[in-house]
Amino acid sequence: MNREDIQQHVFNAIGMILVDKSEIHENSSFEDLKLDDADVHSLFDQLEAHYRFEFPDAVKTRAVKKPEELILAMVVDLILMLRKDQPQRPQKKARHRDKK
Repeated sequence: MNREDIQQHVFNAIGMILVDKSEIHENSSFEDLKLDDADVHSLFDQLEAHYRFEFPDAVKTRAVKKPEELILAMVVDLILMLRKDQPQRPQKKARHRDKK
């Protein structure tokens, strides 16, 4: 999953919360989006469930207490970074059949 895919998923998640989707773009702050506390918690819960990790509490707190300081591009970048920190599953080796 690349940055554009993650960004689109974040935009879609916000789009399910907001009625007015015109403010959803990469440089939108949480203040621009006019997300209330319940919306912010819902968004992070949805993203955490999808990506299978937890956002740091400091990020979630900033989204609620200082929404002007958190923009969507930062959320996307954070997801990219946190996904890289997740343990990688070993890849299964392909089986090759011997031709007889």
